[in-house]
Amino acid sequence: MAKTIKEYYSINYTECDIDDSFLGSWQGLAYCSHLTQLIAFPVQLLTFYLIFYKTPKNMKCVKTPLLLTHFFSTLLDISIGVFGTPYVFFPTCTMFGVGLFNMLPIPLFILVLLGMTVVIAMAVSLIYLFESRSSSLKDNKYRFTNHRNRIVYYLLNYLVHTQIMAFVLKLPEDQEAAKLEVLSSTPCPTKEFFTQPVFVLLCDRFWSKFLSLFTVPILAFFDCSQITFFMGCLIYHLYVVPSFITSSKTRKLQRHFFIGIVAQTGVPTTVFLITYSVLVISYLMDSLTQGMMNMCVVIFGIHGFVESCVIIVVHEAYRKEVLRMFTPQKGRSIFIFCTTNRTLGK
Repeated sequence: MAKTIKEYYSINYTECDIDDSFLGSWQGLAYCSHLTQLIAFPVQLLTFYLIFYKTPKNMKCVKTPLLLTHFFSTLLDISIGVFGTPYVFFPTCTMFGVGLFNMLPIPLFILVLLGMTVVIAMAVSLIYLFESRSSSLKDNKYRFTNHRNRIVYYLLNYLVHTQIMAFVLKLPEDQEAAKLEVLSSTPCPTKEFFTQPVFVLLCDRFWSKFLSLFTVPILAFFDCSQITFFMGCLIYHLYVVPSFITSSKTRKLQRHFFIGIVAQTGVPTTVFLITYSVLVISYLMDSLTQGMMNMCVVIFGIHGFVESCVIIVVHEAYRKEVLRMFTPQKGRSIFIFCTTNRTLGK
């Protein structure tokens, strides 16, 4: 085994068959991430406008949860697609950044901690979206009626999620030795491993795999379990035993909104989980390339964009407002005229 990174690169690395595709390079990751975020950001800003100014009265009780969820989803996109843009050598906790913040003298592990904080905030905001909607139903005996209990609940949620940051306790001080240890388990990374300012967050092979293959899925299950519970409460009180105090029109609106928040969280989360599952399965089958890893990062970085599109499509008030904004006045008049005539004809 080589004693230095330079020696490994000049001797051992020459025998490697590496992924030298454009998608596997740092340029492929940077250009794809930045371009997708350039396209996504206007849609995300439009969604902010719609939630803040065009939320109808019957949705006012969930306006704040919607804003929080959309804010953290958008912030995650920007963190991955613009600010941080991590080039990750999966499954090791080894990476470097190709985002705007990497031009500043900020240690990489600080940027990683900030990125993880955004991910945790986004996950907790999704739980809050369903919990707040569930707690708005007066017949729900599991709803929060005490603000102190709610604060404690979300504080515990945050503390559970921060366990994923425990790797900071194992940050290797000798980065040269850490990189050599990474190469012992991943002998043929892309050339960026040797030419870029790579930082090893965790070189222990067991803990790297434990973090990637167990900790992340366990936390995902933890979040999905809570969301499923609150969804169960909503389904029970909206469909199984609906309240007779509320009018049929109100119940219909509540059901439509419930379907809307399920879609706006379910679609992007499913994309996220499928992408991560493909990543893990490809690794276990020894078919994972750096190009695939980079494209997974790009997909993770459009989570908020997908969420924005679904919000606009599934919520009727926002959908109608977008159609009003982007449909020419003349076209709208013709559409309304034809629709009116068709209705009168019936």
